[in-house]
Amino acid sequence: MEKENAIEAYNLVCEALDEIGYTYDKDEDGYTISLGIRGDDLVIGLIIMIDEKRELIKMYSPIPVEVNSDKVGELIEAVAYANYNIALGKFVIDLDKNELEYRIVNSFRDCLLGRRAVIDMISVACDTTDDYNDRFKAINDGEMTLEEFKTKADE
Repeated sequence: MEKENAIEAYNLVCEALDEIGYTYDKDEDGYTISLGIRGDDLVIGLIIMIDEKRELIKMYSPIPVEVNSDKVGELIEAVAYANYNIALGKFVIDLDKNELEYRIVNSFRDCLLGRRAVIDMISVACDTTDDYNDRFKAINDGEMTLEEFKTKADE
C-alpha cells in the first residue's frame, strides 16, 4: 500500500507543477523532483521528495550561502528568529556541511491530498525562501547585523 500511495503522491506533485506551468526534472525511481524558480533576487532551488516509508511529501529549498565559520552564531540565532516568525516549515542550518535550507513537509498517510495543497506547499516554500534568502546571505557576508535582520523580520 505504501508504494501505491507514494506513486500517487509523486504523480500528484507532477500534476500540480504542470498545472502552474513549472518545468522540472524528475527521478521516478527515487520519487524526486527538482526545479528552479525565479525569485525577486535569486533563483530558488526546490527539491521535492516523496518519502514512501513515512508517507510524506518533503520539500527542500537550499539557501545559496556557504556558512562562514565566524558568522555561525549569528546565523543560528537568525534561523531561530526566522523560524519563530514563519507560519509553516522551518529553516535548518547544517554545520557539518556549512549549508542552510528551508524545509516543509506534508503527510499523505490515510488522507487525500489535492493539487491545491501541493501548489500551496510550493508557494509557501518559494515565498518563504525568497523572503529570507538575501537576509541570511547578508548576515553571512557581514552586510547586515542580527538586529537589522530581526527588525526586517518583524515588518
